[in-house]
Amino acid sequence: CAFLPVLVSLLYHFMLDIVEIFVDLPVDAGMEATTHLSLTSLVSLSSDVNLFVLLCVSIFLCKEFTDGTIRNALLSNKSRWQLYSAYGVTSLIIGGSYLIVYFVSTLLALGIPFGFGDVTPNQAVSACLCSLLLGILSMLVVVSCVLLFLFLTGKQAPSIVLPILVTMFLPSIAASAVELASTLVMLVQMGGQWTDVNIDYSWVPLYNAFMYDSMNLDGALVAKISMYYVAFTGLFVWLGSLSARKRDLK
Repeated sequence: CAFLPVLVSLLYHFMLDIVEIFVDLPVDAGMEATTHLSLTSLVSLSSDVNLFVLLCVSIFLCKEFTDGTIRNALLSNKSRWQLYSAYGVTSLIIGGSYLIVYFVSTLLALGIPFGFGDVTPNQAVSACLCSLLLGILSMLVVVSCVLLFLFLTGKQAPSIVLPILVTMFLPSIAASAVELASTLVMLVQMGGQWTDVNIDYSWVPLYNAFMYDSMNLDGALVAKISMYYVAFTGLFVWLGSLSARKRDLK
């Protein structure tokens, strides 16, 4: 996670060196865009950081099931909710560490050297804070999803594969639904039946995360993304804790 923003910087410099063979470019042309791209990527459920968090949490905690050490907690009179909460805290420590490392590395490797473009200092700070907030919320969705399938299956492979499918396919389904709706509206407008149609797709859950841009902040969009992420986290936590209570862990 610390190396990812550095890798982005190196790759962008490599691309610029190739382009400069054919075209004269100003020094560090467009590098501020990579800063915003790295911040914007935090919002996605399928971000690189969330993928690392998902893999680490699944592999680390699933050892409790595969090695049978989870029985020790039950024999020490710990409740199922205490067990689930302990796993949740451990997951948050892992996820929070990965996220903060990536965020700090982005500021050091991209933000400080190349800046944030033509935005005011207040806007740059707002972009960082909003991206960090939404990154934390997206990480909570991923972690709670992993814990759900961990207690449902108790096996490592499903605890990795199923959360990946959820975090990748649910946003893709939402995007496909929006594209279908946009196509239908366009066809109806071409038929002359509707002349003034303005659909606000920012209310579509998960798809609205694709609309986020740290360079052009929209407070209403940030609130909507946050609302849906909190709702999904609450749903996964409820289902996960229910699975922990019902599953035979002995």
